[in-house]
Amino acid sequence: MQSKWPGGPVSGPPHLCISSVAEWNPLPKSDAVKNQTRLSLFYLTKAAVKSQEHLWHANFSDDEIALIATYFGGAIVQQTEELQQRQILVVCSSGIGTSQFLLLQLRNRYPQVHFTGPLSTAECLQFPLDDVSLVITTTSRQYFQDITCPVLSISPLPTAQEWEELHNRLLELNFPVDTELRENVREIIDIISDYAKIEDMNGLLKGLNNYFYRKSHQMKINSRQSPSDSLLKYVTYCSNAIPVNQHQEKPAWQQAIQYACQPLLQGHFIVQSYIDRIIALLSRYGDYMILGKGVLLAQAKTKDGVLASSVALTLFRDPITMQSGKEIRCIICLAPQNQHDHLDFLALLLQKLNDVEWCKTLFNRSSQNELESFIWQSMDNS
Repeated sequence: MQSKWPGGPVSGPPHLCISSVAEWNPLPKSDAVKNQTRLSLFYLTKAAVKSQEHLWHANFSDDEIALIATYFGGAIVQQTEELQQRQILVVCSSGIGTSQFLLLQLRNRYPQVHFTGPLSTAECLQFPLDDVSLVITTTSRQYFQDITCPVLSISPLPTAQEWEELHNRLLELNFPVDTELRENVREIIDIISDYAKIEDMNGLLKGLNNYFYRKSHQMKINSRQSPSDSLLKYVTYCSNAIPVNQHQEKPAWQQAIQYACQPLLQGHFIVQSYIDRIIALLSRYGDYMILGKGVLLAQAKTKDGVLASSVALTLFRDPITMQSGKEIRCIICLAPQNQHDHLDFLALLLQKLNDVEWCKTLFNRSSQNELESFIWQSMDNS
């Protein structure tokens, strides 16, 4: 069969018809949805072609339209596969605690997005970036100057502003986030455009997306991440100034790290090299272990000196000033023996630190007994 296009005829396979479109499988869906998708594609293509036939002075048969639809379908499949292959790297300077903590939150917020990691900074610099659309890191962006893809630096416990910045970045990169919300925004835009002139469409879209995102989004802890207090071995309240070792010329924040990790060292859960590595990482990469709200999650890699999985929590009466000038009052020393057995504790910690009243109550504890009672009660009630 032939249709007369300007410049000559175009031939199509004589056996191609609507039933061929129904047998075509462009998208990985259920059979019923597949059939509906194929037919919808055919009729959408037909509507588009018919509206342009007068330009070509030609009438296209259903068989020819079906052939054109297969090309559109192929482009859709290619675009879908490219989107599915894209990934986001989650990077920490070293250790698995901080990056696992962030990764846990990211996967809860965006289950449709492929997050890879956690990787150390060195591993990221060696990672093939062909299919990487974004690097999210808890360290400074200065360590990624040679990386060609975008880099977003956020804290292990992101602020509302950081979550919003990440969300906007994912939208810009066309990741499948909040698809239902985006459809609702489009419907609102349609209603507005019926009654008013929109002068800044992009600005309005961004504003509505941000508004509904803040209104509707709540962090959800996956049900399989049940709270666990088995890792928490020591709870300590430091009511005095940090005991200073006069023979060591170390900044106060380094001695605070040593003090907070000391119970695990004395309990033979870690060795001194683990504490030294934590201090070295903070000295080199900055205060990336600070979760915000005055809490620092001190951790390194298992190979740096973990003998058994454990956690120690220390609350200081007086604030500790870190090298960046930020102040902390709580240090949580996390010593995981693998990448899995501390996730329950991290999930619980995330839940508590997102509770403003819980944090306020924590910092108001003024004795060892008060702190122990509050922490263990929090664990039991979770």
